[in-house]
Amino acid sequence: MAPTTPEANDTSYVNMGESRDGFDETLLGKHCEALPKPKPTSVSQRMIAVNNLKKTAKGDDKLAPEKRIYVYVEAEAETAKAKFPKGAFFFSKDWVVGRVLDDAARRLQVENINNRSSDERDKLRVFHVEGGRLLEFNEKVGSALVSGNTVVLLRGVGPPPDLIEV
Repeated sequence: MAPTTPEANDTSYVNMGESRDGFDETLLGKHCEALPKPKPTSVSQRMIAVNNLKKTAKGDDKLAPEKRIYVYVEAEAETAKAKFPKGAFFFSKDWVVGRVLDDAARRLQVENINNRSSDERDKLRVFHVEGGRLLEFNEKVGSALVSGNTVVLLRGVGPPPDLIEV
């Protein structure tokens, strides 16, 4: 077997994988396409990230630790005009998305006029980054999010589309 690292006077690695025309098929040819691409984060890396999130997240201290979901919340810079554009928070799994929106907007100091305006352009919505969709105000947080997810507060995007046409 050829050495994996070249030594000063060892040339056996030069011919490793070369075809007769000098093209290294193992590195540049069809074999590279067949190799699986590594996932950007492993399970252990995600667990470490969630544990770090738990250390810095803010929320209602009265919530029992087993009922908490830890998430990153960001406010869209263009429309939200937030004093704090992002933060790490925890919410109860039993809360609905509307309550999370109210609490996150208050903590990020984003103006929330959802209950005072009927115009969709003024309303804040919650976008779930990992799920790639807008969350409904009446969805339970525990069924829509998991710890470590990111949500973005968006203004003026309108309601989620009705995918079922009558």
